[in-house]
Amino acid sequence: MFKAGITLFALIVCVIMNNSFISSAFAASPPVPAFGTATVDGDESEWNLAEDGSGDFFANMWRAGRSDKKNPSIDAKLYLRYDCTNEILYALVLGVTGKVLASPDDNFIKSGKSTKLVDGDDNNDGTPPDFAWIGLNSGKAEGWEAAVSLSEGTYDNLNIHAQVSVNGKKQTAAVDDSAIDLEVLCETTAVELTSFTATAFEEEIMLEWETVTEIYNAGFNIHRAKQRGGPYTRINDELIEASGDAVYGASYSYLDILDRSGRYFYTLEDIDTNGKSTMHGPIKVRVIVSE
Repeated sequence: MFKAGITLFALIVCVIMNNSFISSAFAASPPVPAFGTATVDGDESEWNLAEDGSGDFFANMWRAGRSDKKNPSIDAKLYLRYDCTNEILYALVLGVTGKVLASPDDNFIKSGKSTKLVDGDDNNDGTPPDFAWIGLNSGKAEGWEAAVSLSEGTYDNLNIHAQVSVNGKKQTAAVDDSAIDLEVLCETTAVELTSFTATAFEEEIMLEWETVTEIYNAGFNIHRAKQRGGPYTRINDELIEASGDAVYGASYSYLDILDRSGRYFYTLEDIDTNGKSTMHGPIKVRVIVSE
């Protein structure tokens, strides 16, 4: 998916909190989809459903949009692609625990809670917003495809929602917290980040990241906040020096020691040799500190 050297790519980063306090992986886990196009025609065969980082899988869709419930259930899966040339986001949603109910108003992509980008009432004429049911039969489907116009940029409230029939009952399947962080970058970049993860232990959070390519990269800073929107504070005393180059990336880690339980947000900043910085994230994780 990634090539050595400077390359044009679409980096779509999703941040999803896992209910486990032992291990939480974000950003490139779920894998970052390759950029490209799709045809919204009710046929999912063109999509790569692999979840090992080589496919289009992007996020789990949890019952009631909550991964932190006592017995969380993944009722659907979300796959994404982004077309940089035409600024179109393509989405595939597939039911997991049951069929997707063909209720137009309950299957949608929104920006926030109210701004609809596409739903089941839209057609598939090749001009976004496009929507098509997959395997529709007697009011139930395997899932759906959609396409929406979306400018390159950073979003923190993309809401993707489906209605799933589980044992005869209607269940809401949505991305965690009914809002995902989405960063779409279609530009030449000095650092190609393949992962940025957080693993919570008692009183500690291990932050790890990997790169595949680094061009004129001086190093990294890590910033922490209690709220998604900040304010963020740099936690490393000195710049974490770069060890990758244009041909080979590198692996990095940083241990953050905490004295209070709670939910924390982290951003990773790469700084090139000219002083220009690029932010990645945020990712979020919850830690429990013994009293």
